[in-house]
Amino acid sequence: MKERYRLFLRRKSVYYAFDNTTRNFESLKTKDKAEATRLLLALNEAGKQPAMNLGLARVYLRHSDPMIAERDLAACSGGNHQTQIGANPIPLAEGRQGQGLRSHPHPPAHRDPG
Repeated sequence: MKERYRLFLRRKSVYYAFDNTTRNFESLKTKDKAEATRLLLALNEAGKQPAMNLGLARVYLRHSDPMIAERDLAACSGGNHQTQIGANPIPLAEGRQGQGLRSHPHPPAHRDPG
């Protein structure tokens, strides 16, 4: 089976992945050939086994944060959720905490003609 992505070096500076199906170029944002090859292999594997990739993502997430299984959205939004999640040490502005849970969804930008 032919691989979906091909690796190439553009102007001797940055490695790119060429998508054989859509004919688009995607920058791998690296100048290191070994890292570019690893990223290309990950791109090619992503399309082959999507269910396997979801399982691997869950394993990596559990390994990086063991408490992820016990935490829910309400626990993350209560108080200073930035320190609970551990993503960013900068606290949110006063009055903005929990705003996403209280806000209503926006109406669609255009109406469906049907």
